[in-house]
Amino acid sequence: MEASELIAGRTMAGGKAAAAKLAIIERRQSALSLRKSGASYRAIAAHISTRPGNEKYSEGQAHADIAACLKAINEQTSLDTEEYRSLELERLDTAQLAIASKVQSGDLGSIDRWLRISERRSALLGLNEPVRLKIEQGLESELTNFLNSLENVLPTEIYKQVLNAIASLDSRAATAANN
Repeated sequence: MEASELIAGRTMAGGKAAAAKLAIIERRQSALSLRKSGASYRAIAAHISTRPGNEKYSEGQAHADIAACLKAINEQTSLDTEEYRSLELERLDTAQLAIASKVQSGDLGSIDRWLRISERRSALLGLNEPVRLKIEQGLESELTNFLNSLENVLPTEIYKQVLNAIASLDSRAATAANN
């Protein structure tokens, strides 16, 4: 069924407000479709403004319509992801429950399967993320004192190499933390 047919059907069933909402949905879907095919906002506005009731459709409105569609898609995707995660966790619970007695009796295959299920659960819940350590201020001052004492013991060139190596590690850690 075409959107215009839906609008006509809704007009009879739900009045003008429902028809107007459906017209907006149709316009937004059209704008998004045009944008996905590579059309500029100007081209989208030019195309949609030729339709009755959209004569004053602008680039700004095209941008707003596409943004609204993308926001709705993102919200739905987030909901879908959470629903999927919950469903998968329920499935894992069911699988673990099914093999629990064999695990308790020491069946090695079942124990291995239990561990694989646990690994999958950990991944779904984000428990496998790397642990990030922060250097406490007290430890930082101890490291500074240690480096200062090295300056008095090491030849100048080697001391500079140590500082460069530490700076390199520090920049790598900062880059990893930002990713």
